[in-house]
Amino acid sequence: MPQRLRSEWPIIVLVTIFVVLGLVYSTVVPLWEAPDEPAHFKYIVHIRERHSIPVQQVGALDAAHHPPLYYVIAALVSSPVSFDLTGAFQPNPEFTWAKHESMAHNVGLHRTAETFPYRGTVLAMHMIRLISVAASAATVAFTYAIVRRLLPGSPWLALLASAIVAFNPQFLFIGSSVSPESLGAMTSALALWQLIRAIEEPLRWQRWALTGVCCGVAMLSKSSTIVVSIVSGLLLFLSAIRHRSWRLLWKGALALSLAFLLVSGWYFARNWILYNDPLAFQIFLENWDTVRRYDTVEWPDVYKFFTTQFESYWAFFGWMTLGVPKWIYQALETMCQVSLVGWAIWLWRRGWRLLGKNGSLGLIAVVLAALLQEILLFRAIFTFDGSWYQGRYLFPAIAPWVYCWR
Repeated sequence: MPQRLRSEWPIIVLVTIFVVLGLVYSTVVPLWEAPDEPAHFKYIVHIRERHSIPVQQVGALDAAHHPPLYYVIAALVSSPVSFDLTGAFQPNPEFTWAKHESMAHNVGLHRTAETFPYRGTVLAMHMIRLISVAASAATVAFTYAIVRRLLPGSPWLALLASAIVAFNPQFLFIGSSVSPESLGAMTSALALWQLIRAIEEPLRWQRWALTGVCCGVAMLSKSSTIVVSIVSGLLLFLSAIRHRSWRLLWKGALALSLAFLLVSGWYFARNWILYNDPLAFQIFLENWDTVRRYDTVEWPDVYKFFTTQFESYWAFFGWMTLGVPKWIYQALETMCQVSLVGWAIWLWRRGWRLLGKNGSLGLIAVVLAALLQEILLFRAIFTFDGSWYQGRYLFPAIAPWVYCWR
């Protein structure tokens, strides 16, 4: 075994364990019982049958508002399998999603067609779930790589951060289902890792171009990954200030933006042509009017947002219908509080002195990525109802969040 691999054996073992757990989750969790799996599968079927990206239409509550990368990969991987009606989604009439008033936890009815050996739609779904497991495993690896670059002398802290991602039950659950969340988390972590590399050598425009490529790929994976693009622009500006170089600013900005647009610009142009809106946000609001908020946000809403988001970030399964005992949430809350105290002590003792060193911009990048993702979601509760409180929407920033919690 090469020396490099021997020195990194702990993360190799950790990723292997995660893959095994992900395979268990993807096999044990019944099909359709992760949030929005029927809608995501419908998107994949559309690509397979019509060789095009679905168009958002008012009244059609589906996943057409999502960028296409995950679904295109899923369509290619599942192409050898025919999408027949074997194991097709059958809604459970007793399930109520809107306010979780139903005692029925399963969104679908499950028949013997879902048992092994898999075939038809069931086989395709399990094949697509493997894509999610692979992307989630890569997220664990990129989390390790990010912390290793920020703290090269602390490999065990990097392993700890990766383990927090790998053994997050909710991340395992969502990351082994048919969902673009896994690819969004992976590409966002990849873009952040590349951004930190660019910060280390900011005068090399090629590093900023690669950052733009990674941000563009992330944007085609999940719209909420736009945060890492914003952070990249802000860190480029801070790097230019630190080096007192306008040349760095304009060359880096040109490389970053052009690379980003070369990868994802076509998607914005498509939205502009179809909806007269590069983000296609207005048609999304019209289409999902059922989840709009028309009342005033009050303090109980804010409290419910943070508590629901926290619980569902760690462990709230099914379609937000299966929680865990309260003492587990309390233990997790205590862990996070201890982490905040540790950060305060670190900053008080020596952290502020490190802000003048080169590595501090990397720290600023991960903290900004975590905070801006949260700000984006919090701002959304003034537009959307409680359906927006789900912790999985933080997964594009899961790598920087666990760095903050380490």
